[in-house]
Amino acid sequence: MARGIGAAALVGTAWAAAAGLAAIGALVLVAWVASPHLTVSWDQALGAAGAAWLTAHRAPVVLPEGTWSLLPLGLAVVPLLLLHRAGRWAARRCAVSAGGDVTLLVAAGAVMYALLAAIVAGVAGLVGPAPDVPSAFVAGLLVAVVGWGSGVLRGTGGRRWIAALPATLRHVLAGAAATVGVLLAAGALLAAVVIATHGGAVGDAARVLAPGAVGGVLVAVLQLAYLPVIAVWAMAFLLGPGFTVGIGTAVSVAGSQTGPVPGLPVLAAVPDQIPGWAPVLLLVPLAAGMIGGFVVVRRTGARQPDAPLVVTDLLAVGALSGVMVAGLTALGAGSVGAGRMVELGPSWWACGLAAAGLTGAGALAAGVVATWRSRRSDGGEASESRGSWLGWFWERG
Repeated sequence: MARGIGAAALVGTAWAAAAGLAAIGALVLVAWVASPHLTVSWDQALGAAGAAWLTAHRAPVVLPEGTWSLLPLGLAVVPLLLLHRAGRWAARRCAVSAGGDVTLLVAAGAVMYALLAAIVAGVAGLVGPAPDVPSAFVAGLLVAVVGWGSGVLRGTGGRRWIAALPATLRHVLAGAAATVGVLLAAGALLAAVVIATHGGAVGDAARVLAPGAVGGVLVAVLQLAYLPVIAVWAMAFLLGPGFTVGIGTAVSVAGSQTGPVPGLPVLAAVPDQIPGWAPVLLLVPLAAGMIGGFVVVRRTGARQPDAPLVVTDLLAVGALSGVMVAGLTALGAGSVGAGRMVELGPSWWACGLAAAGLTGAGALAAGVVATWRSRRSDGGEASESRGSWLGWFWERG
């Protein structure tokens, strides 16, 4: 077993936590200094800085009026990047290579980081609103597994771990990643278009806040941190189920029923009317599934003798895409207090099912197109002899 795993995990995670606290906490302290009218003591400001750092891990903040769990996903980039870098350093420092040592280093780092997050939550909770200790521990653990774990794997030669996976799994993962990547990109593009076309409403909402020069910069940073959430909402819209902006509201391709929204200016762009052609946007997830299907077809060859496995791979792209979308939409949903604001964002299960069905159909369509092109270039009989999966179905029809 490699030596120094515990020490490397402690030093690496402590550095990642300290750097993250300094980066995110600085924004809170700047806001505190720039707002002298606030009756907040220095210890409360430090506690708020710790709570803000924990929100970057999606640890819900317990407020007097309710729980704030719809958190800015953009802030998660900070701890993830820091943990990734620390994990790479620890892996190289310990010179781990065996699977058992890698697992031990990942587990040690994740647990230590989670303990640090729990300590910060406990201290911050003494002076003001903050995530509870168990939630902070779980959130820190999950973020560390992803960030620290990916860094450790990268530091021990990430390509060899990927190469060790079964070929079929690698193909399906690549296809699903391409599919979800296209969906997210399309959601981000749609969100950008909607925000641009509702720029007047967004500007009016910002002026109502009257945050001042420094406050305006901080509000802009906060809105940037929430843009990934907005992109996830737009992706849910493209999938059909859409999203809510409070209990009793709904925004989907079928229509819009909205009410008062939280005070973040960018949310003023949520449309109160949906054009009649909006259902056409359901073609976007179909196209995303086709792109993922073509990735699988290209990687597998689409002419391999065992045709049923090709069909299975394409269907698996849709299923895995649905799981990934369900996870993303779960991260993009939550509450911002009490009352009707306890329910904002998309339904993870509805979006997951919609994504699995639509992208799965698109992936199968990619197989049909690949088979048609193969038949056209090589001739129908030659294509069947090569085992194209559509030919396999045709022979048994």
